[in-house]
Amino acid sequence: MSNADLRQKICEKCILVKGFNTETNFNAIKLNFAESWRGTLATRTAGFKSSDQEWIIQFHSTEVAQGYITFIGSLKTSEGNLSISDCELPCDIPDEWLQTPDINDPSASANRGTTLTQTTHSLHHILNMPVKHQGPILQHLLYTHLVVPGISTIWSTF
Repeated sequence: MSNADLRQKICEKCILVKGFNTETNFNAIKLNFAESWRGTLATRTAGFKSSDQEWIIQFHSTEVAQGYITFIGSLKTSEGNLSISDCELPCDIPDEWLQTPDINDPSASANRGTTLTQTTHSLHHILNMPVKHQGPILQHLLYTHLVVPGISTIWSTF
């Protein structure tokens, strides 16, 4: 697979986030995107003011990235009003990400799994979101089995 193809595959598991009030780093971003794996400032906006800078955030699965784009779209946080969209910047994917691309969902995540601690942290984060965002993202997470296996069957009772 060429580097260009690999960058495109990685981009499918990424979102583009814009709207932070101040300079930030990935550790701070991870507080709002608990399931994220890694992130980087988009090169094309690196010199812009903070609110106009874009961050590329990668998840371990395309489904999680699409969940943020489809079900959330924007988040009001203490860091700012964050706009979430598709990542269409394969050229901004760092070279180091090509060394550990994690592009094969089932095999790449087989040894990783979602721990109860990670799940609890994710659910806590989601429950602190505005109510209008909670239902759709919780439903998405449950249907894609990002939480403890077996809980997804409970969703139909709500």
